[in-house]
Amino acid sequence: MTKLYCIALLGLSVACGPSSGGGSSGADGQSGGAEMKLDLPAELPGTSSTGPDLECSVVVEESLTVDGQTDRAWLATVREVQGNLMVMNLSDSAHLDELQCLEVVGGWLRLHDNPDLVDLAGLGRLREFSGGLGPSYGLHVLRNPVLESLGGLTALKEIGGIEILSNPRLERLELQGFRRIGQLLIGSTACPDPAPPPGEPTGPREFSGDNPSLKELGPLDLSLIHI
Repeated sequence: MTKLYCIALLGLSVACGPSSGGGSSGADGQSGGAEMKLDLPAELPGTSSTGPDLECSVVVEESLTVDGQTDRAWLATVREVQGNLMVMNLSDSAHLDELQCLEVVGGWLRLHDNPDLVDLAGLGRLREFSGGLGPSYGLHVLRNPVLESLGGLTALKEIGGIEILSNPRLERLELQGFRRIGQLLIGSTACPDPAPPPGEPTGPREFSGDNPSLKELGPLDLSLIHI
């Protein structure tokens, strides 16, 4: 079986973090105005809140795993994860809208086995990914059966490496907003073979395997990728 591996160099910094609850109160200690109510304890281990309310204020001070059991109302307030962030087996989430507040991840980000994930539009505020700097892969996208595009990472400009494996409906990368990519590893695709055997024509060649629907890298400036 022929396999195509696209390798490139990019720098990225990422950070993630959990949260704590709490409502707003007036100067007299009595609660005033509308309150955001979450079915969560007032304090969660390894979390802190940095704003006057919970909206986009939660910092997770350790690694975080998000799955079908995670409270999505709380997740929608997480601004930073200081460790690694893993999103797995998260159903009924086509765009990761639950992570719309996320700006910083301190380790790597791994998205795997999410049955309804179509694109990454919910990660539009993610701008810093420190775990993705250097030679390691910071973003891992694995075994998402209906994922069509990586589009949505509009604020993220640099990453150390991206690994893309076993996403059978992935058609587009949509990484054109990046300034630098360290390594880009893509499993089997339908991309053009960069080095066909002597005598064989160039152009698209159908490969079976990890990402069989991916036929082009899209408008990605390959000059930013360094082997």
